[in-house]
Amino acid sequence: MRYLLIQLRDDNDPMADHEVGCFARHLQCTPHAIDRWNLLDGPAPRDLFDTVDAALIGGSGDYSVVRGGDWIDGAMRTMHHIVASNMPTFASCWGFQALSMACGGTVEYLPERGHIGTHELHCEAACADDPVFRVLGDTFTTQFGHEDVVTAPPPCARVLVRSSHGDCMAWRLGEAPIWGTQFHPELSHTDLLDRLRRYPKYVRDVAGMDIDTFAATCVQPSDAAEQLLPAFAAAVSASSN
Repeated sequence: MRYLLIQLRDDNDPMADHEVGCFARHLQCTPHAIDRWNLLDGPAPRDLFDTVDAALIGGSGDYSVVRGGDWIDGAMRTMHHIVASNMPTFASCWGFQALSMACGGTVEYLPERGHIGTHELHCEAACADDPVFRVLGDTFTTQFGHEDVVTAPPPCARVLVRSSHGDCMAWRLGEAPIWGTQFHPELSHTDLLDRLRRYPKYVRDVAGMDIDTFAATCVQPSDAAEQLLPAFAAAVSASSN
């Protein structure tokens, strides 16, 4: 299988390559099986989607759909194309927020309701029949790093996972092969720490502690959540056979 990873990262952001490696490892493919497009260069050309089996939308470094920027209109055009073309897609973190906004949901900057580190989430009953999320139990731990929050999911979305406060943490867009998570199933706890060590100020500002203290107290393994991407790959492969 081949994938197109939609990114929104500065050219000198080392996490651009790191993100490819993390997705490749969890999808059980090589990095060479993942093409990429940076939305800072404009909307993704539509013919790129014709050369791949599925799309991935990852994090964004310093960029936010709430704050926007010169790139936002092109990014929304790409999101609309993904939905209109029924492209098999898995979106995490910023990708979840971008698709939520593009499909009529609401995203707000609410750092007090954001997450950083490893947190426990709760599955809705709809997970039991979902071809991807049925691999999860009733509760699971997973990796986070966000301050923008989807306060209202898209009207077409089927909510699959919620936080302890009731916020939507994952959805499927109706019956489309499009799933999104506020969390990062492409990151193990060691991947998360690799990423956060590149941004220690983010940890200090959000968690109020240094990275070593944070690593010792706020980060745990997330084995169950890391099964989502293999399940997504299997679902896409099965639907194309």
